[in-house]
Amino acid sequence: KTIRKWNVETGKELFCYKTDQPLSCVKKIDDNLIAVGGTDKSVYIFDFSKDSVNEEELAKLQIARMQEHKDILTALEITDDKRLLSASADKTICVWDLNKYKLLKVLQGHTEGVQCLKMLKDGTLASGSFDNSIKIWDLKKYQCIKTLTGHTGHIYSLNQLPDGKLISGASDWSMIAWD
Repeated sequence: KTIRKWNVETGKELFCYKTDQPLSCVKKIDDNLIAVGGTDKSVYIFDFSKDSVNEEELAKLQIARMQEHKDILTALEITDDKRLLSASADKTICVWDLNKYKLLKVLQGHTEGVQCLKMLKDGTLASGSFDNSIKIWDLKKYQCIKTLTGHTGHIYSLNQLPDGKLISGASDWSMIAWD
């Protein structure tokens, strides 16, 4: 139930923001802003530009709260054009406008909770789900353009190698490299 800002060089905690909800994921937006997903189904935007804040300033760190999901948030990702993507156990991915903190689109297609997101070098989005599939999304048309199947367990992680291959890790004790 806390968000802490650290100086990683010294190991010193700079400040601690306390929430009333457990938090499930965090993503840096830019040098000042972070997005945080909560178990309360909300996405929060915080301004962490200062290295020290007093108790009065702590209350002003939260600058937005966005709600659309029906279940816990599981992953956050940022597009090159600064849209925020949030995944949830509710089987959806929300696309948010970070200028107005408004919902742009809800991506649907997974049949179980979405666990992980990865923006790919070509501008598409990969999403991994408890339905054992990976979906590739065109974020200009907001459409699923491909479904990758091969895992027999829940997909927990996605990453992209320098050569462009997508790597997925799942609860079936396997990793798959996708071309």
